Amino acid sequence: MNSQSAPSSKYARLAVGLASLWILTGAGFKLLAGTPNDLPVPVLQFFADVDPGVKLHLAVAIELAVVALGFLAPAFGWFWVSGCLAVFVAVLLKLLSMSAEECGCFGTAIKVHPGVMLGVDSALLLAIAATRPWKSLRGAKGAPLPLVAVVVVLAIAAPWLVIDEGGGSRRPGSGSTSTATELPGGAQTTGGPTVAPGFGATQGDAPKPSDAGATAPSEPAAAVELPRYVVLSSLKQKWVGKHVRDTELGAWMDVDLYPPDAEWILFRYTCDHCREHFLKLDSEFATNPKTYVLVHIPDDKDETHKVVETLPPHVEPIVELPRGTEWVGVTPWTLELEGGVVKRAYLNEGEEEDSAKPADEGK
Repeated sequence: MNSQSAPSSKYARLAVGLASLWILTGAGFKLLAGTPNDLPVPVLQFFADVDPGVKLHLAVAIELAVVALGFLAPAFGWFWVSGCLAVFVAVLLKLLSMSAEECGCFGTAIKVHPGVMLGVDSALLLAIAATRPWKSLRGAKGAPLPLVAVVVVLAIAAPWLVIDEGGGSRRPGSGSTSTATELPGGAQTTGGPTVAPGFGATQGDAPKPSDAGATAPSEPAAAVELPRYVVLSSLKQKWVGKHVRDTELGAWMDVDLYPPDAEWILFRYTCDHCREHFLKLDSEFATNPKTYVLVHIPDDKDETHKVVETLPPHVEPIVELPRGTEWVGVTPWTLELEGGVVKRAYLNEGEEEDSAKPADEGK
């Protein structure tokens, strides 16, 4: 029995160890360079009301804790490693059904097709099952329990210590890096006056005088160190009832340079829904004219994957948020402002809407 169980235990440890190392590789990339934008769509859709930044932290924490158990206590860690792989397989199958091209398993560092990852994860899961660790590792010695507990705690804490999350921490007047850039790939507006940019605008060629005769500031603000990512979500962050300067958006652009009574639209040039929404607004402008402020969320695929060609008429230049960080949030977001206060916030023609009442109305 002993002579047969020793090799069996060895192979089980090897299978669990290799699977743990594989999980550690993915967790490490997400820990050091990942953002919520890299999380698979099924993960983002699961408990959709949970902040995507929290989901990223939790995903990395769980993976690191599983890895610690797999390496230090394989006698029962194999169960958690297998469970983690099983979840990966389920998510990858869902991604394949959605025709996804990337799985996000390694964050922004490496793009891998879900089919490739499914093959690797399935093979590791089958290898663990083949070695029957529930039998071969029964009673096997691992690291001392206090050490295991300490390492697991450190693993869980690591994402909150390493991942740099931003939002609401800096206003442009005190150092935003928003800059003036050209519209990508020939995007154009079909109407409306073009006036001077305020802070971070991307279009315009003449200063816009204020009531006092002053012009919009043109000197660039001092550069600041940007966080790894910033979450912008008027639904989850409850912007309705707040002045726009008190929202996360207001932390990254000088909102006082733009009309306080207007519809502000957050968009991406790579967003199909933005394209359809803008075409509709443009076609309706003659019969339903409105004041629009367009806020561009930059993307590293603006040039290669641009789909927005037509912009609705707008009286202000396009505002581009600072490049150098990942902006997390679904587009197009529309904010209806009155006196600078967000009265309504909705996604894609009201598909999702922030119906939260301002604090003073709820009393």
